[in-house]
Amino acid sequence: MTQEAVQITTTPPLPGLQLVQDMNKALETIATDFAGSTDPAAMAWAYSTWADTGTGTFKRRNAANSAWAIEGRLLRAHLPMYAQVDVPALDIGPIYIIGKGPAEWVGAAYKPLISGIPGATFAEVDALVADQGPIIVTDMGGAVYVWSGSDYVPLLASETYAGAIKLATAALAQGLTDDTTALTPKKLADAFKGSNQSLSWPGYQALPGGLIVQFFRQQFSHSGAGTLSAAVTFPIAFPTACFAVASAAETNTPATYLCSTNAPSVSGFTAYSTSNAAGNPWYHFIAIGA
Repeated sequence: MTQEAVQITTTPPLPGLQLVQDMNKALETIATDFAGSTDPAAMAWAYSTWADTGTGTFKRRNAANSAWAIEGRLLRAHLPMYAQVDVPALDIGPIYIIGKGPAEWVGAAYKPLISGIPGATFAEVDALVADQGPIIVTDMGGAVYVWSGSDYVPLLASETYAGAIKLATAALAQGLTDDTTALTPKKLADAFKGSNQSLSWPGYQALPGGLIVQFFRQQFSHSGAGTLSAAVTFPIAFPTACFAVASAAETNTPATYLCSTNAPSVSGFTAYSTSNAAGNPWYHFIAIGA
């Protein structure tokens, strides 16, 4: 390292040996960028460089020769650094934009990297005619677009990769089988409606996973004490089986009426009403199946 004077004195004329020695020192100083910890401002000129070993930074003198600007770290690969107004208008490779961070060339301009991926608007990405690697589309919710062979398309999410994903329609949500779209809170609520739900008597609710709950009622007319029977049909047939049926009499004299059923099928069952007096009881039922 050396920080010798780089201006060779002309007065008085130097002996040949001293001139050669001073020139060698000056050349070494220039070739090693004034390497040292002492500020060489007094010997520097506009745009000259200084390898500041005291701070481990590489500096360049400004145009007015009034201050040093840090360009990077010593002995470490670094990106060329530019103010935002000085960003190159052509591709010179990755750069660092002050106030923006690392940037790469996308299409016709430099774009700051977002999580290590360059970002651009949809219009800029749509205009590209060749693969420039993954790009984050800043005006499309930060979606990642990738080259498909002829144009850029959203990177679709999967169980392995993060990416863009289409929102489910109400019909897809209610189908409970689609595995390629996402449910919003509203579409989650929609999934329980449509053909999966009827909230009037008789009614039912189909749940994700296949369980179905049905509710309905049946009235009997007793002319006196005895047992009557009636065929009861479910609001909808269970696809596989009915697991259980529960009933309750709508009465303020529960000892008067008793209801029972036979083993239910997927479509219904036989209900039995036993009464110890004349009356027209209603029985409410809940059936669970799949």
